[in-house]
Amino acid sequence: MHRLLPLLVVAAASAPDEQVTRAQALAAFRAHRLKDACALYEAASRQAPDDASNWADLGFCLARLGEKAGALSAEQKAARLAPDQETRLHAYYNLYKLGVTLHQPKNDPGHCATWGDAGNSATLGVCDYDCTEPPPVGDEHSGLVICPTQQAASRIAGDQTGAFFDDSCALRRAPDCFAFEEDVQGYHRVSYSTTDSELVESGESCTFVFADGARHRVGAWCARFDDTPRTKKRALEIGCTGDPGCRCAHPDWAAQTRVEEAKIRGACSAANASKP
Repeated sequence: MHRLLPLLVVAAASAPDEQVTRAQALAAFRAHRLKDACALYEAASRQAPDDASNWADLGFCLARLGEKAGALSAEQKAARLAPDQETRLHAYYNLYKLGVTLHQPKNDPGHCATWGDAGNSATLGVCDYDCTEPPPVGDEHSGLVICPTQQAASRIAGDQTGAFFDDSCALRRAPDCFAFEEDVQGYHRVSYSTTDSELVESGESCTFVFADGARHRVGAWCARFDDTPRTKKRALEIGCTGDPGCRCAHPDWAAQTRVEEAKIRGACSAANASKP
């Protein structure tokens, strides 16, 4: 799990009493007095309830103490409140280590689920989809499509006309949605760019641990399986960068991919033509 977030990160914006409490909590934690440390982090969270780092440290402390329910609640608050992605990524990792997995629809096209806080109507719609590439390829693809509403996700997942999936079954014409393909290793290959300007690659299996419907983002813990001696693992955030007004107007990744493929084919053709 993550290291305790440095006191200096929030000191300038925190009340003096909360700074003192955090310092006492950190001292208790370093002295392995976990019960005292957790009580002090809880007090700091009450003193500054909107400070995500307090909740993150409380969750980490409670997890070390074996109090899973409290740790889960604290880490979820940290993930929801944190204005910076670094703190949220720490929270996603801790949620994964606590065994969190978001409920996923049955492995059958048309089945849907809701992710997020239903009490505040801040949810995301999640549906299974199934897509078959046209002949002569004919490969079948399946996975999850995630949208701001379940209605939108259901409409895309149930589409049989090709309006939402291109010839390679990549999601298109749905700028507020993103999709993961599923294979034997898990979910991978998101169809739109993520907040860290990367893509989940084929062979990178992801576990979904957190959803924030209000800000349209999903947290995951991903592991890449390849020929390297060590498995590469990372926390990942898909969706908006943190702006509460963000509507996730992602670029059309499928169209961009087609352009890149055309460049590669052109380069290969030129190289072949130059051979004697």
